[in-house]
Amino acid sequence: MVNSSEAAKHVGAVATVYGKVIEVRRVANGPIIFEIDGKPGAPAFRALVYPMATPRFESTPEKAYLGALVEVTGPIVVRNDLAQVWMSDPSHIRLRKADTAPDRASPPDAQAAPAATPAAPK
Repeated sequence: MVNSSEAAKHVGAVATVYGKVIEVRRVANGPIIFEIDGKPGAPAFRALVYPMATPRFESTPEKAYLGALVEVTGPIVVRNDLAQVWMSDPSHIRLRKADTAPDRASPPDAQAAPAATPAAPK
């Protein structure tokens, strides 16, 4: 599982990237574009649906995914300095519950560290 801001480090690999959808738009006769994390117009990551595959996806992805935490799976490529995944099937993107998202503020080692055991009273 790869945080959206780390996706560019995995170019060429098939990976699952997670983040929050900040913008969804359809291009006429083109792809559906999901911008993930960052700011509108400056996302951390982008997931796109091939134009020929758009009929397989939710008819209103703006309602289904905007503001949601998602996981996107596919080969990571970079275009215009932005990591992205192209999707051809709805199984390549899935909604994720907020309580299952890794803590982005903590380094990976901190997430796995056990809680400290209080010292026994003397």
